[in-house]
Parts: sequence; structure tokens; C-alpha cells
Amino acid sequence: EPELLAMDESALQEIADDPEMKDYDTYILDLLRQKAHALPKEQEKLVAMMGQLAQAPENIFSMLTDVDMKFPDVIMPDGTARGLTEGTYSAFIRNENRDVRKQGFEGIMGTYGKFANTIAATYAANVQKDVFNAQARKFSSCRAAKMEPLQIPEEVYDNLISVIHESIPTLNEYLALRKDTLKVDELHMYDLYTSMVSDFKMDLPYDKAFDMVLEGLTPMGEDYLDKLREARTGG
Repeated sequence: EPELLAMDESALQEIADDPEMKDYDTYILDLLRQKAHALPKEQEKLVAMMGQLAQAPENIFSMLTDVDMKFPDVIMPDGTARGLTEGTYSAFIRNENRDVRKQGFEGIMGTYGKFANTIAATYAANVQKDVFNAQARKFSSCRAAKMEPLQIPEEVYDNLISVIHESIPTLNEYLALRKDTLKVDELHMYDLYTSMVSDFKMDLPYDKAFDMVLEGLTPMGEDYLDKLREARTGG
């Protein structure tokens, strides 16, 4: 890629326009877009040397949350203790028993809260990394540096935020309905994911669910479905 990026823009455009290079035109056009943000060879080398350091915030956060953090057990209505992890949290937060939901929520969030300063410092380091990358590659902002490679105009991002704000009254109506339906004095975060309907249960065995996914993905073609079946049969 550095060698291709070093070529004249007109030469790259000529390659992209060549009918025999049709299978690669998207790749070449992506390079053309990157060209404005490419650096001289020695500077690119320095940025590349920063790669491991740039991964530090993500690595620190992963070690903290996956290894060092220990979550408290959730005591079920029958008195048994169940292990609370990032993986089991979704089951607890959807449980029909409100105390179970509350324990799960407070167990996860309370544990994160104990490491708030460390998480904030890690996030700040990640922001500084993004600022460095954006400035080094001559982007107007960190947001532009994230959006431009995806070919998403920043106006799309702004529009998304605007529509969310416009929809807040509808969300509030839904939350009021949920509060009334669940018959709670005050709606909490741990009340947002459990079913609002008490007389419906859907038991979906794994194999049946897998078959439903296969059926839903039929338009993707047999090659795609064969890979998915291989995932199931291959363990």
C-alpha cells in the first residue's frame, strides 16, 4: 500500500479506470481517498511504530474487565447463588423477578463504579490516541477520521442525533407505558429489558433457533448457508 500511495494520483485513477482492473477498482479508489492523508515514508514509519502503544488503552480495558474485575453472585428466589458475568448479565437483566434484575444490574454497574477512575483515565488515553491520529493524518477532527474511511458523510451522523432527540417524547410515552404495565412505583434501568407481558413464554431450543436463522438467511445463497451449517456441525 505505501508504494501504491506513493504513485501519482492520475496513475492510480488510470488503473482504477482500466476495465481489466474492474475487480480491484474499489480498492484503488479507497487508496485514492487515503492519499490525501498519507504521510511521507519516514513519518509513516513513525506512525506504524506507534501501533502497539496505540493499542494500550484497549488492552488495559480488556485486562481490567475480563480478568481483574470480579462480579458478585446473584441470589435467586430459591436461595441458590448464580455467577454474574458479562455473559450471564443479559439473562439476569431480563428475569421476571425484579430483585434478580436489580442484583444483576447493581452487581455489574457497581463493580464498574469501583474502577471509575481507572476506566476514565483509560478512556482519556484512547481519546488522545484518536486526536493524535486525526492530527497526524490531517483530518479536520477525530470524527472525520472515523467517518471518512467508511464513506459516511458527517451530516448523516448529525441527522441521526437530531432524529433521536426528536423521538425522545415517543420514548417517554413508551417508558410511561412500561412503568404502568409492570406496576412499579419508579422505573429503573433494570426494568427496561424484562418482558412487559407476563402470560407469554417462548422456549426456543438451540437447534430450532439455528434452523430459523438458516431459513432467514436463505437469500444469501447456498455457499453462505453451507459455511453456517459447518459452524454448527464442526463445533
